[in-house]
Amino acid sequence: MQSYTPNKDRIFNSQGHARVANSDKHKNAGILSDELAEVNKNYSKSWISIEERYPVQLILESFIDEDKRKILVSVADKSLSLSDILKTCKIPRTSGYRKINSLLKNGFLQTAGMIITSRHRKRTYRSIFTDVIIRINENKITIKVKFAKI
Repeated sequence: MQSYTPNKDRIFNSQGHARVANSDKHKNAGILSDELAEVNKNYSKSWISIEERYPVQLILESFIDEDKRKILVSVADKSLSLSDILKTCKIPRTSGYRKINSLLKNGFLQTAGMIITSRHRKRTYRSIFTDVIIRINENKITIKVKFAKI
């Protein structure tokens, strides 16, 4: 007897809320290459399907880590400085900087601009994602993303 497992989508919106939905209506939009950071240069209003193992692993690791997920969600719709990200997410400074640097290294955060005051210059950062859907179907994980216009 064969068991039926419906497609499970985990959807993270810009407020960081996740919901699980059953859906078969999304078809694969394409496969993302290993140069994930290069793709976000081409703004897309449509969903892009990611199936390659390495980018999927990086995205899963980022969304599984609660602090990294908070960081990505906090800068999904607006750019913030490092100190503002840490205050908003209520993350300790040392581990926060380490996690932000990891997200920058993986290409999930990008520099969005600079705030110049009389005493400081602060870079602002923004997530490359506006929406993420994580689909687990039997032994296959597919991630669909919408990239932010940066």
